[in-house]
Amino acid sequence: MKNKTIVVILLYFILNLINPYFITLSIFNGYVTNFNNDFFDYMFSFLGNTAVLLILFGVGLIFLRSNKSKVIYLVILTFLLNLLIFLLWYFTRSFKVFPVLANISLFNNPNAGFAKEIILDGLKELFSIRILTFLPFIVLMVLSFFIKKSIDKEKPYKGMIFLLSGLILSFSAILYSNNSLSKWPFQSERAHHVISTGGIYNYYLTEWFYKKDVKEYLLEEASAENSKVLEGYNLFIIQAEAFSNFNLTLEINRQLLMPKMNEFIQNDSVYYFKKAYSTVGVGNTSDAEFSVNTGYYPLGDLTINWEVYDKNVNITSIAKLLSSYDSRAYNPTIEGFYAHKQIFEKFYGFNSFKGLESYKTLYPYEKYPDNYYHSMWVSDKSILDLSILEAKESLDGGKNFYSFVSTIAPHYPFTSLGYETVVVENLDKRWNNYLSQINALDTLLNDFLIKASLMLPNTLFVIYGDHGNTLSKESYDKLFNYKLSDFEWIEYQANIPLIFYDPSNLLTSSFDVDTNKVVSQVDIFQTIVSLFNLDATHSVGIDVFSSEKSFYLDSKNLLVITDDFTYSFKSEKSSGNCDFLLLEKIKRLKLANDCYINGLIYD
Repeated sequence: MKNKTIVVILLYFILNLINPYFITLSIFNGYVTNFNNDFFDYMFSFLGNTAVLLILFGVGLIFLRSNKSKVIYLVILTFLLNLLIFLLWYFTRSFKVFPVLANISLFNNPNAGFAKEIILDGLKELFSIRILTFLPFIVLMVLSFFIKKSIDKEKPYKGMIFLLSGLILSFSAILYSNNSLSKWPFQSERAHHVISTGGIYNYYLTEWFYKKDVKEYLLEEASAENSKVLEGYNLFIIQAEAFSNFNLTLEINRQLLMPKMNEFIQNDSVYYFKKAYSTVGVGNTSDAEFSVNTGYYPLGDLTINWEVYDKNVNITSIAKLLSSYDSRAYNPTIEGFYAHKQIFEKFYGFNSFKGLESYKTLYPYEKYPDNYYHSMWVSDKSILDLSILEAKESLDGGKNFYSFVSTIAPHYPFTSLGYETVVVENLDKRWNNYLSQINALDTLLNDFLIKASLMLPNTLFVIYGDHGNTLSKESYDKLFNYKLSDFEWIEYQANIPLIFYDPSNLLTSSFDVDTNKVVSQVDIFQTIVSLFNLDATHSVGIDVFSSEKSFYLDSKNLLVITDDFTYSFKSEKSSGNCDFLLLEKIKRLKLANDCYINGLIYD
């Protein structure tokens, strides 16, 4: 081979071996948490990546003769490898976990009006600092112009040597990773564990070789006594999209972003839990719906909506436990998004689900254009107004109701909805759109609660955020005007408001509760079970109005937050005085939860 060709080959290996670390190490990619790896983990990760590069290079040597064709082949390979790195980074930015190809049902989702904005957002990110993920491709492409079409007389057997060497290294990395994986019992983050011990290229080329060897754990039977305080009451739950807890106290230009809701949570009829956390996995919104309606943790690495779609899966849910109630669910986007209509009516057991299509039959866009965002979503005000009317119809007909509404704004990637009330100069347009839509949510929720409390007597209202807003740590630093620690940023992302509102004051007159204690979305289910005197078989969460202590467990990254300490099962780092007996209990609870959910899906 000529010297210039050898330089290209060396750079193909060197640059493509460096590139993965920009997304697999948290020092470069703040959206992931590193495992507590040792020297051998890093070594086999490096060897696994090298193995794939050798395999691909060997294939080229076998079939290509000229130096020019070999270089072009390496340029194309490098582009595809760089594209993989960029797409994986974009995925971890959105979901904070590496995708598992076997559980890629997330992409069954119809675009629901988001596709164009997400593509534009991806292109915007591409032409930022993330263009560096394509640096290997750019370098090799430039060098390719200096390679002539000379014929290389080397024999194909050299390609076979590279190919076989790569296969041996790949197999060695697989063996090492599988052995290491046996020490990681959780289903969530299996992909990242293998990546960190066997290489990112090797994992996504050979995922089917990695065994799933998780022990069987059983959920404990429910033992808590029900308080029965609200037995026979009605229930109205609002899951607010991307509603983070900091929004309630955030000041912009010395003005509260949510002044009405900030005043509302001071109400004597309100319990506002300040340290509530979202337990979502890659399903985000649908995972929050799952935790609240069933009381179980999502698995973390798959979207359960699509896994149970069109299957006859039976699970305990609030709607099924309130079987004598009129149960209705609502979402402003299309009914096929996360298979919502099918899931709410068949899986959760609601009497009906209404999304965009159902709403349009009642209020055609041509006649009621002001009831919609961009014509592709029902406005949150309109869907909430409809839910009040239908709940009132139930009461007028002598029946109790359970209504569940998921709002849509603000939704990533936070495009304009036609009103911008907040402008912060040092923040980008997405952040300002997000803050403007949260500002609008303030009036929306306040007006709804005033109206609904007058029209719907004897009703418990529960309002909570589904998850954080997935915007970058750097933008959070700008918003709060100081550099957040990694943990502070994770906490801002996961911390959601959780509000219980009983206008009759029966709830607040019955309990003296510490609203500063740590709770999470799975606790909402058990709280409803206790307050309404329902009969649930298993207990994962707690009743937040009891004296029992709860905790937060991140379904994706396995971070634990309690009232006394924090601990990461991944990094094994902690702050505060860890209770290792409690950590073992939490570990077994999550494993039992995952065994149960897997049994529902795959049995």
